[in-house]
Amino acid sequence: MHFLKYHQELIIDEFVSLETSSFHLDHIDSFKPKFALILNITPDHLDRYENDFEKYKAAKFRVFENQMDEDILVINADDPNLKNVLETANSQIYSFSTKTKVSNGAYLDKNKLIYEESGNAETVCNSSDLYIKGEHNIANALAVLIVAKKIGLDNSSIKNGFTTFKGVEHRLEFVREINGIKFINDSKATNVDSVWYALKSFDQPILLILGGKDKGNDYSKIKNLVKRKSSKNLRDRFF
Repeated sequence: MHFLKYHQELIIDEFVSLETSSFHLDHIDSFKPKFALILNITPDHLDRYENDFEKYKAAKFRVFENQMDEDILVINADDPNLKNVLETANSQIYSFSTKTKVSNGAYLDKNKLIYEESGNAETVCNSSDLYIKGEHNIANALAVLIVAKKIGLDNSSIKNGFTTFKGVEHRLEFVREINGIKFINDSKATNVDSVWYALKSFDQPILLILGGKDKGNDYSKIKNLVKRKSSKNLRDRFF
């Protein structure tokens, strides 16, 4: 987001990237980001919203409620829960997709990350150029790609960022390898959808350790995936 704020003692004119949860958005007043990105909407924190997914969605949608036509909203075209955003947003809408071509935004075509606007399409880089792997990280990269293009970054700079960015702590973070076993910290996967994407990122068998507080989520979505990805040999060996 781009902040230009004047005070007698402070002037800020720089880009700041913020991850805002529904907890934050519940209490906004004049919050107005230049770029608002909604990567997906999946059930989470339902214990806070009376087990009502629509109330949770409404809280998340507040991220763009103060935007105007000079601002930009970036949404996931593959998420059915974002279909009605067009009806409520005043901002310019760009979309991204890993499954289909979009006319105003970024999409994945085979292994190419493509940006398209006003009928002009250009290949920015390949999915193999991303340092962090997984389908969800390709989707995230497409969302970032849109913002990067809108603020004027060239394709070489964007590709370099994707190639060198190693991710953040607690999100599929490689910790260390001991006796041939790699330990991955994904403690930020605090809902079912996050766990689903994390499991999909691995081709090799894993030993999955889960814990935490139930927030009213439906765990049936990951039941078969957990069975398929978890290694019986590893369970027998270590437990």
